[in-house]
Amino acid sequence: MGVGTETPANKLHVKDDKNEVMQVEAYGSTATASMINLNSGKIGGQSWLISSTGSGASTIDSKRFSIFNNTVDTALTKEHVFVINKYNKIGIGMSNPDKKLDVNGAVQALSFYANGVKVWPDYVFESDYNLLPLDQLDQFISKNKHLPEIPSESEVIANGVNMVDIDTKLLQKIEELTLNMIQLNKEKQKQQKLNEELQNEVSSLKKKLKE
Repeated sequence: MGVGTETPANKLHVKDDKNEVMQVEAYGSTATASMINLNSGKIGGQSWLISSTGSGASTIDSKRFSIFNNTVDTALTKEHVFVINKYNKIGIGMSNPDKKLDVNGAVQALSFYANGVKVWPDYVFESDYNLLPLDQLDQFISKNKHLPEIPSESEVIANGVNMVDIDTKLLQKIEELTLNMIQLNKEKQKQQKLNEELQNEVSSLKKKLKE
């Protein structure tokens, strides 16, 4: 069947010179969603439902675009595969996202960039940076069982963790550790020099005693 064309290329071919080619609309007092069901037509095949809900739907479903696997799920009871809600927030594997992008599951990517970072811990290498002495750090760890300014296990389990914030804090701790290592190395070199001087003095005294 061809709509707007005399040479349909498929069972249903809709063609128009306007941007809006086809519209599916649910209308009436009981209608809450417009839906398109894409079904392979074979036993055991996949069935996908594309749904657009209006203001008459439930509070969660109101004004939402959804795609879900209709083979095992139903639009009204199961979590959606893909959702854009009325606040233009996107959910994958969930029905009610509260972030710009909410994913219920693992995410794999070739790379990840975080823009808009306001602070980066180069300040650790400033001359006026207050580096916590190692003895105080030891006391803090013994008491709290985690590093200063790093959330505890219970906090992370309860609240999750902001990856940009934790990466920044971990870099800060690496830089603090680097400063401590540099300081310890300087003290070691100073001690080695003092030992060499003492050894030289002892050798000189031994030599004088033999004379």
